[in-house]
Amino acid sequence: SVQELQELLMRIKTNALGFPCSDKYGTLGWSLDLYASFLDHSCSPNCKVDMDGCGKLVVEAVREIRKGEALLISYVAEPETVSYDERKKRLWETYKFACRCERCVRDYKCT
Repeated sequence: SVQELQELLMRIKTNALGFPCSDKYGTLGWSLDLYASFLDHSCSPNCKVDMDGCGKLVVEAVREIRKGEALLISYVAEPETVSYDERKKRLWETYKFACRCERCVRDYKCT
């Protein structure tokens, strides 16, 4: 049915990882990866996902991660340079959720 197809496409869209590039389209490609799809979002991530020279996804720590701490990536490219309002807009338009990470809670109180 059309509704089932819409639901499937939305699941793919919200679980796929985009790999940015500097061409006019802004995305090199998309990947659906079972394990990477379990990584949650934070505007202050402790990990990043990249592609190695063989095309495999690699999760790399960007800061020290404490035992028991969740592995978090940013669904927004370069979140450290993007304003709260812009991050909020991008996350809602693409993933249909309002971020409530520690940074967004702090930034919201300052606006």
